[in-house]
Amino acid sequence: MKKFLAIAVLLFPLQAFAVDDVYVGVGLGQSHGYGGVDLTGKALVGVKVKPNLAGELSYVDFGKLGATRSSALSLDAVYTSPPFGGTRDWNLIARAGLTMWDRDTDGSVSSSGCAATPAHHTSPPPSPPPCVPVSSVVAAKTDWGTDLDLGAGVEYRFAHDWRARLEATTYRGIDVTTGTLTLIRQF
Repeated sequence: MKKFLAIAVLLFPLQAFAVDDVYVGVGLGQSHGYGGVDLTGKALVGVKVKPNLAGELSYVDFGKLGATRSSALSLDAVYTSPPFGGTRDWNLIARAGLTMWDRDTDGSVSSSGCAATPAHHTSPPPSPPPCVPVSSVVAAKTDWGTDLDLGAGVEYRFAHDWRARLEATTYRGIDVTTGTLTLIRQF
């Protein structure tokens, strides 16, 4: 993950923007993928480049989903808009960007039921037939990639420099969806 962080820092030069437009956030939620559900943690830094457009760099730990532990580093464009021309305290948000992800799969042994036992020439046949367990071994592996992420949500400004954001994001290449509640501090 250290190499992902180094690449992201090169791709996202914060020094090009005014300090007034920077914000940070931390969030918790749930991730769904690989047949499992787990707690998700998120940390982000964002820079407003226009009143309704920001760039965000975020790190997401998806937790342990089945035999897999995954995390991602995302660089997103985030668009905000007041719903139906309403107040600036509420905003709808949409995000799209690139995600660099890594996934570690544990080596495991899984049982897949019973195999048929050889027929014996006995009368009468045993009832129920005996079961011979069948199992398979999955080797531990690490893989990684870069793919798209897409998300949407709602944001509420509850104090001058504080916002809360509730959003759902799909990380396409790693096939994980998250729902997070993020607390954001504007500087």
